[in-house]
Parts: sequence; structure tokens; C-alpha cells
Amino acid sequence: MNTATEKQRIRDAIRERLQHLPSQTLARESHLICKRLTDLLPPKPIVLAAFFPLKTEPDIRPFLRSLLKNGAELYLPNSSTSPFLFRRITNLLELKIGPWNIPEPPITASPIDPSRLQYALIPGRAFDEEGWRIGRGSAGYDLWIRQQRKEHPKTLFWGIAFECQILPTVPHAEHDERMDGIVTASGLQHTTYNL
Repeated sequence: MNTATEKQRIRDAIRERLQHLPSQTLARESHLICKRLTDLLPPKPIVLAAFFPLKTEPDIRPFLRSLLKNGAELYLPNSSTSPFLFRRITNLLELKIGPWNIPEPPITASPIDPSRLQYALIPGRAFDEEGWRIGRGSAGYDLWIRQQRKEHPKTLFWGIAFECQILPTVPHAEHDERMDGIVTASGLQHTTYNL
């Protein structure tokens, strides 16, 4: 089986798992992920890139609201560009529905200064212990991560996932990028990326 076919098989299997998990389990894990992120990140204002969660992704909106309330610079992607262009938001209510039916910053919002970015929270369909990630198939995050790492290697990239999305191993291709860590309800799992 080739890598693309195997990735799609895993995407389908994870989607099936998520559909069968009780909504209370997803809500509990989302709450714990927000708590873990709050505990992990420094209390001072930070510069962070993140994502607006889809229904099948951990709901990190309470964490994002808390960041904004505490003076963080928060950037979310405009997914119509490749690689993604992250723009600043000051309130989740500013978001507009983008071309993929995902809330995103208006195109008039200030773009990120990549040299200032400290952390990036990355969604995915599946992750493994080495930090490999399977996304939705567009490679949008991978292209952006590669560019950011090349120009600003100190940025930390953390995958955000439900426990059922962590697998022993996931297939990866040459264009795929690894995470520095993965945050689940259990906490931050360091990967072998920087070892």
C-alpha cells in the first residue's frame, strides 16, 4: 500500500473513531487540553499561531479566549493561501467563514511577523510518538511549518489531539513535517523530533 493510500485509510479510521466517541468524552478531553496548554505556556504575553477547531478537533476556543484576555498576540490561518498566511485576531467574533467553510481572520487583519512567533498549535487527523502528523491532505500546514522552521528555527510546533488520534506510527512522505510535541488530555508528549 502506498503512503497516500495508507494516510487516507488512517484518516477514515480516525474519523470513524471520533464519530463513535460520546460528546461528553470529547468535551472532557477538550477541557483538559485547554488546561494543559494553560499550564504549559508562560504566563507572560506570548506570540502564538493556532487554529479554529472543526467539530472533529479538540475545542481549544476557551484557551484562545483566555490567551486574548491575557494580552497574547494570536494568529489564525487564512487557508486560501499556500503556504497558509496567519493573521492576527483580537476576538474570535472577528472571524469570517473562509473558502473551506472554516472561520478565519479577515484578509484585512495584520499578517504575522514570523520572526516573533514562539509557539504554533497544529491540528491533525493523527499523530505518532515521533511527532509525525497526518493532516487532511492539503499539505498547507506542512508547507507553512517547513518555511517557518527554515527561517525561524526556534518556533515550537505542538500538535493538538484527542487521545484516540495518537497512534504508534503513521506513514509520512518527504514533504511532511514533524511536531516538537503533542498536547492531549494527558499532557505534553515530547517527540523525538529534536533528539
